[in-house]
Amino acid sequence: MSYRTLYAFLVIFLCQFNSFAQLSEADSLRLKIKESEGSQRITYLLELADLSFSHHDYRKTDSTLSVAEKLAGDAKDQRGLAGIYVRQGNNMEHKKSEIGLCGSMHEKGLRILRELNDSLALANLYCLAGDHYYSYHANGSMRLRCYLNALNYCSNLDTQTGRRILMTLVLIYKLSGNFPKAVEYNNLVIGMYEKMTDYRGLSACYRNQSELFYDQQKFDIALEYAKKAYEASQKMPEKQRKSNTQCYTLFTLSRAYMGAGDFKSAHRFAEEGISISKEIGDKWAETDAWNVYGMVYTFEGKLEDAKQCYLRAYEAKRSVNDTMPGLTYVYGNLADLSLQMKEYRTAIFYARRTVAMAEMLQDKGQVHNMYRVLAQAYEKENDYRSAYAYHVKYKQLADSLFNAENVAVIESLRLEAEFGKKEAVRKEQEAKTQMMAEQERKKQRLITYSILAGLAIVMLFAGFILRSLRIARRQKQIIEIKSIETEKQKQIIEARNKDITDSINYAQRIQQATLPDKGEIYKALPDAFVLYKPKDIVSGDFYFFHRTEKLIFIAAADCTGHGVPGAFMSMISYKQLQDAVMQSNDPSEILRIVNKGIRASLRQSGNDESTRDGMDIVLCAIDPAILRLSYSGANRPLWIIPKNSETLQEIKATKKAIGGLTPDDQLFETHQLQLEKGDRLYLTTDGYADTFSGSNSKKLTTKKFKALLTSLHAMNMREQEAKLDSFIESWKNGTEQVDDILVIGISI
Repeated sequence: MSYRTLYAFLVIFLCQFNSFAQLSEADSLRLKIKESEGSQRITYLLELADLSFSHHDYRKTDSTLSVAEKLAGDAKDQRGLAGIYVRQGNNMEHKKSEIGLCGSMHEKGLRILRELNDSLALANLYCLAGDHYYSYHANGSMRLRCYLNALNYCSNLDTQTGRRILMTLVLIYKLSGNFPKAVEYNNLVIGMYEKMTDYRGLSACYRNQSELFYDQQKFDIALEYAKKAYEASQKMPEKQRKSNTQCYTLFTLSRAYMGAGDFKSAHRFAEEGISISKEIGDKWAETDAWNVYGMVYTFEGKLEDAKQCYLRAYEAKRSVNDTMPGLTYVYGNLADLSLQMKEYRTAIFYARRTVAMAEMLQDKGQVHNMYRVLAQAYEKENDYRSAYAYHVKYKQLADSLFNAENVAVIESLRLEAEFGKKEAVRKEQEAKTQMMAEQERKKQRLITYSILAGLAIVMLFAGFILRSLRIARRQKQIIEIKSIETEKQKQIIEARNKDITDSINYAQRIQQATLPDKGEIYKALPDAFVLYKPKDIVSGDFYFFHRTEKLIFIAAADCTGHGVPGAFMSMISYKQLQDAVMQSNDPSEILRIVNKGIRASLRQSGNDESTRDGMDIVLCAIDPAILRLSYSGANRPLWIIPKNSETLQEIKATKKAIGGLTPDDQLFETHQLQLEKGDRLYLTTDGYADTFSGSNSKKLTTKKFKALLTSLHAMNMREQEAKLDSFIESWKNGTEQVDDILVIGISI
């Protein structure tokens, strides 16, 4: 279960180096900006921009960076411009008009520093880029690549930048299952903080060490390091005692006691951590506090209480706009808990979702744990083929994560570090003895004392040279393995891309199986067509067909988003529509029921925290016996070309979406039409009209789409489908499709 807690240590690291500032910090920076000049003012402006970005205020970030860019340009401050460009790249990804410019802005800033040969600044900017790729893109491989570049440029690891790089690599290697490398780097940083007597840094390192041994099920050693982390935190200055550092130290201690089987102590330290997080008002720490508290309840067998804690953790993470890394562990906990509560379908849902996210993050431990959940859940559901497949994956991944060689190497590194500390103590005692002897000999002969002092200086100088050689040798080793690791990461990325594509293709088969059979539609409506072109394999658009004894229901729906998010919404909306047509024959009433059902399924309300996802739809009920049509729409009209007419008529829809902010009691207007044989009906989403041209980058527009349908109305519906398909492909001319396309044509 320890893999579910790794994200807490990422938060510890980010809090340690990029803590979220309160309003008073922003005011302090503004005051410093007013009082400073030159490069110092630019530095403070960059700090204010980072603060605005961390609070998701991208407009304020943009304006602050613009001021800094002008000052840096006037002063010809190339280093300042480099930092500005990297930050502008990060911010541009959140401005729809400038999507895709992030990478070019990063490279622009890094190129300046390469020309200046500023290694330290390059290392810091690679760290900034790596954190961005992980937090906002869940791209674990890019984060590793950026931090390895930072490591390459950082000539002195025993600096704030060097320690930052090493601590992040500890977390990255821990997630990817390279425990020996994680322990090696963590031991290195521990030595640095011990020399500095930096108890806050030591506490963080001991927490990492505790979790590393916890993952290898060395619970006694994990508890030993957790206690060391707590002892170090108690030595911090008084003003740091009640901080997020102390919160996460208590959480680590709680987990270590869980592994040791002391649930009473685990419960006590978890409560103390939650209490401090609330007292200091640290929302990020509080989100992880509920996650830890849920684990304690799970260990105690109080499953219902654990579930409530995990759900509170989920809501808390949403309240602070936590990204995929944080939500992954909440979903993982819910998957494991659902399995224990014998809610196997729910366990499968959460586990599959967790695997998808964890693979993007390269979190092998979380993937391994979810393979176990999926294997057991599918077995309970009597799907033995799936159960066996996931069991095989679970065993294969377990062999790479928890093999005997890993355990032996980690234990060897631990013993080596402990021996080094004992050796240092022994040498310190020897030095004291020698000093006393020196003082005694000084009384006897001044010449002897001078010689010994000279020897001591020589020894110190030799030690300094030895240390420099050791660092140089270590850097050489890092450079040698860099190319190997880069190639391995390339192979991993290619494999990950294939796995993701395979998963989405499998999701497409599931979505296609859910949609109605076109053969049934054409059987009920012989002269009709359904042109369905998803943007990204799976689609947010869907078509609906249902036939009763008297009526034929047909609809074209457009859910929020496209690709995988849109497909989730389409599955939810399709199920709600299926249920609604069983309750009513009135399209208006059906849409009201669907609206209420979607809002309930997504827990939507009027507050700012609820989702705004929903659906636009055109729904028709046709009585073929009397050629009577009932139509109701949500933001999507019905188009009709009457018999013997060349004019397209539009029946207006109700200007409200299904779901989102639409109230439960919203009424959708119903239109009753008497049809004639030869009338042409068109139901469509907005994707066809919004398609961009490959020649002039302009949209097709609704007006041109209507004119196109009018020009084709004399053809039969199958011919119209072929013409519409060939026209839109010619219009795109190789340009990427921006939205899902769905057009339904019916000739009465």
